[in-house]
Amino acid sequence: MQIDWITFVAEIINLMVLVWLLKRFLYAPINNIIQKRQAEIDAQIKSADTLHRQAQSELQVLESEKHAFEESLQTKQNDLTKKLSEERQKTLAKIKQEAEQLKHQLQSEIKLQNENLKLELEQFISHDFLRIAGQIITDLTDATPMERVLNLFYKKLVDLNKVEKTKITKIIKNQSVIVVNSSETLSERHQYDMSRFLRSYFEISPKTKIIYQVSSSLILGVEIRIQDIGIDWTVKNYLNELEQGLNNLLNHKK
Repeated sequence: MQIDWITFVAEIINLMVLVWLLKRFLYAPINNIIQKRQAEIDAQIKSADTLHRQAQSELQVLESEKHAFEESLQTKQNDLTKKLSEERQKTLAKIKQEAEQLKHQLQSEIKLQNENLKLELEQFISHDFLRIAGQIITDLTDATPMERVLNLFYKKLVDLNKVEKTKITKIIKNQSVIVVNSSETLSERHQYDMSRFLRSYFEISPKTKIIYQVSSSLILGVEIRIQDIGIDWTVKNYLNELEQGLNNLLNHKK
């Protein structure tokens, strides 16, 4: 088989022309299009990466803000709870203080009322009641209330036991003056009888003076006080017992 070199060369030339034409008019534009497309894709990928990083960053910011908000919310809640607790304690303390003040006020008012009641009762007994009772005693016994008081006072002295009498006698012997208090002025006869009785009963020296004084605080009674020893008979003692009973009654009704 003989080769047609002319034809072969022509074919080679045609092929080379075709390759050149393809490279010149087809491959280059397609390659440009591919590169351009690749560049666009790379740009989109880069943009997507940028957006992804931005999204991650924003997500982290949002997570941080969310965490900060939750901490702030918890802090505010704790502060609010603490504040409410403090306000509650203050309110309770204020209510308790007001209740205590009201209690003290009521106790003061009750105490004042009781004192006024006792004072009125004491005034009634020391004035009207004793006046009426004295009049009844005078009418029934032909003796004044003071004479009855003196008789009761003498009886109280006579009823002293031996130890009490001895003790009082020793103290009185060392006194230069003995004061006898009474709720009203004793007559000269009563003073004479009292002095005579005391000197005889307690062996008082004639040098010892016996002085008689009026003390309205006794209400109705007679007393002798020497140092820490007191001998008396007075209605005030009964009033004190009555006052104690009244206090017990009033305190029981509270």
